[in-house]
Amino acid sequence: MITPNPISTVSKLVFAFLLAAIIPSVAGAATPPAQSWEIPITGPVNMGAGWPSMDVAVDPADNSFVLTNHTTVGAQQCLTVQKYDSSQTLMWTRTHFGTAGCTLEAGKAVAIDSNGDIVVAGRAQYAATSFDWIILKYDSNGNLLGSTTFGNAGASDDQAYAVAIDPVEHAIVVSGTQSTFPMKIIRYNSTLSAKVWQKSPGYFVSYAVGIDPNGDVLVVGTEQPVSNYNWRIIRYKNDGTLIRTYNYTAGGGADSAHAITIDPVTGDYYLGGRGNTLVNVSWLVRKYTNADVLVWSTSWTSPGNYTDELWDLVLDTCGRLITVGSTAAAGGAVSWMAQEYCPSNGDIIWTRTFAAFAANDAQAWGIAVDTTGKTEQHHSNCHTW
Repeated sequence: MITPNPISTVSKLVFAFLLAAIIPSVAGAATPPAQSWEIPITGPVNMGAGWPSMDVAVDPADNSFVLTNHTTVGAQQCLTVQKYDSSQTLMWTRTHFGTAGCTLEAGKAVAIDSNGDIVVAGRAQYAATSFDWIILKYDSNGNLLGSTTFGNAGASDDQAYAVAIDPVEHAIVVSGTQSTFPMKIIRYNSTLSAKVWQKSPGYFVSYAVGIDPNGDVLVVGTEQPVSNYNWRIIRYKNDGTLIRTYNYTAGGGADSAHAITIDPVTGDYYLGGRGNTLVNVSWLVRKYTNADVLVWSTSWTSPGNYTDELWDLVLDTCGRLITVGSTAAAGGAVSWMAQEYCPSNGDIIWTRTFAAFAANDAQAWGIAVDTTGKTEQHHSNCHTW
């Protein structure tokens, strides 16, 4: 996810969702905005049904970058980056092939720096019992500029779930490992050739990272201190010094923070994820000040108390808060869902759902804003509002 600059009075959203689409949003609208376009996203050889496009980012020239998983040759599953121009025309595709032992590469996150260079984070399998994270950097034409891997010793499941770019163009990468090994946060230099600092804050899975206007690094995810899972938020200074860490629980034992977006002026931030009560799993959004003080918290539960998962959120260029994820219904049907919230008090302004496949198994994984304020979402297609 990228944090937008406030430069437009018209909002356009691009949602990552193995489809892609754009919707110009109207301030304070009680009904969802109209969809501008939608395109299916496929891999260069074959993308099996259900492979998700995990994240989306928009470069300074308003080009959309879509990150996908797909099957290519034989059993190889390879990390792929696809670049589309502002007219939704595919410009290029880059597929990363690991070593001979790598059969399950997966792209999890993408970020773009001020030069238009692309940093991709995910995982790669280099041995039968071990996954390592992988970070790749491409220029705007798709040329590989640098790469690096990281993994704990022995059999481990190391995955880079999130990436963000700091003000001096260093990549901040977050990994969530399995319970055998502690999570790692690593800040790399701009070429990925060296680590600037590395932190091991304990045993939890980190799903998102953000950089505030002061350069502070905020890491969010889920931890299991005893038997239940809680939200966990950690704040570091730009040099890696720990400022504070805190937790949140909805009370039901399976809570997880999945996303963060930060106001580029005030430093206030919004977190999104799931809140599990004893009755249901709800879509949960919380706003904090730049001093980590809670401003408001709100949740949404589908009729019938089925599972609802928020996967990403963004402030558009008009300051509106847009969230995306999935909602379930009776019989297990899953649709992607988007909601707009009022940033000042957390009121829901509109809700929209979309079922992409005949099997009704659709989830929106990511959202980004271009410089006109349009947003893009990802799942198996890309939608724009």
